[in-house]
Amino acid sequence: MLLKILLSISLLGLPPIKSDQSLKLQNAIQSTTGFGGFADKAIDGNTNGNYFNWSCTHTQASRNNWWAAELEVKTEVNMVLVYPRMDYHRGAINGAKVYVDEQLCGMISYVKNKTSYTVRCANLVGKTIKLTLSTHYLMLCEVQAFKFVSVDGGWTDTDTWSSCTKRCGTGTQNRTRTCTDPVPQHGGADCVGIAFQTRDCNTRPCPSKIFVFISDVAMSLIVKLIV
Repeated sequence: MLLKILLSISLLGLPPIKSDQSLKLQNAIQSTTGFGGFADKAIDGNTNGNYFNWSCTHTQASRNNWWAAELEVKTEVNMVLVYPRMDYHRGAINGAKVYVDEQLCGMISYVKNKTSYTVRCANLVGKTIKLTLSTHYLMLCEVQAFKFVSVDGGWTDTDTWSSCTKRCGTGTQNRTRTCTDPVPQHGGADCVGIAFQTRDCNTRPCPSKIFVFISDVAMSLIVKLIV
């Protein structure tokens, strides 16, 4: 039976479990400290936004504040996740800027009841994550940094063959699969192999029209004789 390859995609890979890697932050410092809100509370693993759970930072000064922490090694940073204070001064995070070393990733714009802010960094490379805020106390309940990990694509199961397009005289059937289990991400490889297949089916010759006509006439005569 003839198998025709109509489409292929390049390179099969085995997908990792995650598409991002958490980067460890350490040695946190800040411009000033007030109300027991020490700098290392922003990297203690607790994202609770209630200050009185004692897991948020707080500067002493109300203007020109900053907070910073080091990465274990100099590396590419793709995303910084910031958890602000939520029990009071919720809007205080508005205007905070996020840096990798001295390179600006982006600025946070306050959204009511938003519990975390994702700041995308354009593949910036550095060793320090820094936040600055010039207009208010800087209060951070957690800061996390991430590096994207490439995810190679994987095939879904192949569909069953479709119905044949003809009852005789050689028709075709097809089946498909997609490179979505998982979808390639962050520069990961596409799948290699066949995405769409077709094959011949019902290859026996069809009866001639004359034979069919004679058969129909004969059947009519038989029916009349029986009746």
